[in-house]
Amino acid sequence: MVVVGNVSACLVNAETKEPFKEHRGPDGNVYAEVEPDMEYFIEIAVVGIPNKAFDFGFVVDGKRLSYQQPCELKHGRQHCGIVSVENGTRVNQALCFRQPKRDTQNLDPYSQALVGEIQVDVFDAISVGLQAPSDIQASTIDVAAVDAGIGEDKILRSGQGSIEQVTHHPAMALTYASGQFLQTITIHYCTAMGLIHAGVLPKPDIWTFARMGMKKRPISHDILKIQPKRIKSGGLFVGDSLLEEPKEFDFFDLTHLQDEDDKDNSASDADFHHPVTPPHS
Repeated sequence: MVVVGNVSACLVNAETKEPFKEHRGPDGNVYAEVEPDMEYFIEIAVVGIPNKAFDFGFVVDGKRLSYQQPCELKHGRQHCGIVSVENGTRVNQALCFRQPKRDTQNLDPYSQALVGEIQVDVFDAISVGLQAPSDIQASTIDVAAVDAGIGEDKILRSGQGSIEQVTHHPAMALTYASGQFLQTITIHYCTAMGLIHAGVLPKPDIWTFARMGMKKRPISHDILKIQPKRIKSGGLFVGDSLLEEPKEFDFFDLTHLQDEDDKDNSASDADFHHPVTPPHS
């Protein structure tokens, strides 16, 4: 959570409302450690000052959302996503971390192209009295292509999620307008691998780093059918006296299975080798 003055902001899981783990980078900025396809809200709150309203605006990866969110201490934590209002019905749709496509290989892999950015602009909120709620058209958040010379698993940007919060406004409600601009809170986000490449997290040992970069493979159905054999091993005897009981363990014989890499190579060979069809006479 980033606290500046009397306001705070962080990124939270859209389902659990738990904040994502944050790291302070060498540049002094805050970076949230997240995962692809996780949905989230931007959480805002007012801290330590009662009877004072602030107005919040949001910029997601360079695109400003189409609404401002007023907040006071008594409102507690508010969760903000992609908001639309029509005929008094307010829909708050979660955002989602997505893997963008890559355009070129031109950028330094340690550049800021690795990380996404949420900007929360804070203003004084000025009350304009009771008014009927205005309709708001939802912003369109597209996951644009990103220039970066690394794999997509290290880059994230924001798109639209599927989780929605639906509320109904009263016919008349206390309405605010934005006053003086006060400050901006910026939160960057990326995967753990991306934060390592961006220099925010230290590099782990070579084996852990290699495992983090490996893609998960589906479990073969042949493996699931294998039944273990119970093997007894060890045991320590001195004369006729047993000093240590033998240990039992399950033994899975996988020697008859084809290696997944061999399967991949076979598939690749099939793509490049095919019978030649003789011409028709």
